[in-house]
Amino acid sequence: MPSSDYRYLRSLFSEDQIRRGLGLTVFAATVGAVFYTQAIVFSLLFAGFVLELGVSNPIMSLMAATLPLAAAAEIVMAYLIQRTGRRREFFAGGLIASRVLWLPIVLIPYFIGAQHPDLRVVVLLGLLVASSILLVAGGNAWGTWMGDLIPQTVLGRYFGFRQIFTVSASIVTGILVGLYLDYHKGFGGFVTVISVLLVFGIADILVFKWVPHPPMRVREEKHTLWEMVQRPLRDVRYRKVMILFAILTFTTGLIVPYIGIFQRGKNYADMSYTTGYVYGAIGGLCMIGTSYFWGRLADRWSVKKVLLICMLIAVPPPFCYLFAAPGNTWPILLATALGNVGWAGISVVNVQLNIGLAPARDRSMYLACQSALMGVVTTATFLAGGGIVKLLEGMQPIHVGRYVWGDLHVLFLISGVARVLCLIPLRTLSER
Repeated sequence: MPSSDYRYLRSLFSEDQIRRGLGLTVFAATVGAVFYTQAIVFSLLFAGFVLELGVSNPIMSLMAATLPLAAAAEIVMAYLIQRTGRRREFFAGGLIASRVLWLPIVLIPYFIGAQHPDLRVVVLLGLLVASSILLVAGGNAWGTWMGDLIPQTVLGRYFGFRQIFTVSASIVTGILVGLYLDYHKGFGGFVTVISVLLVFGIADILVFKWVPHPPMRVREEKHTLWEMVQRPLRDVRYRKVMILFAILTFTTGLIVPYIGIFQRGKNYADMSYTTGYVYGAIGGLCMIGTSYFWGRLADRWSVKKVLLICMLIAVPPPFCYLFAAPGNTWPILLATALGNVGWAGISVVNVQLNIGLAPARDRSMYLACQSALMGVVTTATFLAGGGIVKLLEGMQPIHVGRYVWGDLHVLFLISGVARVLCLIPLRTLSER
């Protein structure tokens, strides 16, 4: 039997309009993935850029924390979106401005000389924070729009299907970017790459001009910001989802800023851009091959059981890095493959639960609170990771058989143990 949300949607648009709109969102996401999978602080592209700038590992943690820290501003953005109902404007304006700011980021070396390294870092951090705040504003508007447009009964399958195309775009883009940067050294290569990617990033947003936009269902009575924030916090089912993914984020986020550093660093794996992106492509194929499967399984079987299986698959990857070294990078390939299979399901289930459990009239604030909590937790995790790396700086190498472990090896070991522990709170999750 169709849900009340779907009946409301069908009162506004025909079946063909809805189907065409969902197809356009998948197309837009595919085009946008060319940009947003590369122009992000966790990418190999950004890792190469900051290494070229001479940024230290602890500072890299601080930079990685800019996006999750900015998520705290999403609560205010959600409040403004719900009060004004101007969802489309927040979506387009926020995301376009956020993406355009990546051009001055890669131009920093041309305007601030190498004799001012601290100023370079300060300006880079400022631009990353500004871009991140605009990103969360646009992202919140997108999340509520999709929540109103996608029928609840196919959420898992939709996001699994969408993920196939976005990951495919990421694979092709990553390989091309890697090949280009391997043969075009220096900052000029980064400027060229970001300029080209930006065209795709803006085209993604423009496609939404033709996507059906259901009017926002907002509460007629006006509430204060605090009253609106309290609703998701008092919702027991949603609160359990928030807590589970907060713990998962904390236990897995320690190594995120350092994956690219580990792969590129001469003291770790010393991989070329091309090798890194080829490994990423193989991992992406693993994600493509399982995304729709996990989404379909979650829709028809059990969200909780799918999440458990995927979390178990995602446990081994940090341990694989302990056995990687220059000339011996197959453990990184294994880690990438397993990680992408596990996170394919985790990411689909995460979106499915967050959009599916949030009531339509409060969806913007529900998503904002979840995002803000993840932001605070992720920031704490990144700073903790940076603190651990700083503490381990200059440590005596640890010899384990023929392997030599340093600071990042110890960090990956801590992350692996922590991932095992994050399985404990899963039993409290409510699926409906």
